Amino acid sequence: MEYDKVVSDAIKESEKTKQEEEIKKIKGIVQKILEKIDSLKEKKVGLDKEIRVLEDDLSDLKKGRMDKIEERQEKDPDHKNYTIIVVKRIEKEYIPMYPWRSPWIITIKDYMPFYTFTDAGISD
Repeated sequence: MEYDKVVSDAIKESEKTKQEEEIKKIKGIVQKILEKIDSLKEKKVGLDKEIRVLEDDLSDLKKGRMDKIEERQEKDPDHKNYTIIVVKRIEKEYIPMYPWRSPWIITIKDYMPFYTFTDAGISD
């Protein structure tokens, strides 16, 4: 009878160990999923900022408000990182009723796309 008890205890312990390994495996999977979600949320925040900056630039371009774009370029670090244009005032002292109608230079930033290269398929 004692032998039966030892065997049943061993089976229970084995099942318990197997269940703990499965729980550990599932915890690892859940952790990887949560890390991926956090990573995507960070990217989304960056993309939302970039979209907002570009939409603001487009809106001000439509309205002819180069002064607002220039002001954001000087003050907003996000704007510097995400905008694709550079606006500079040609005349510093322009005194009409509408100062945003003074002459401006608008240029597109030198855009260098970021590419990642892998050595897939290349052998030495």
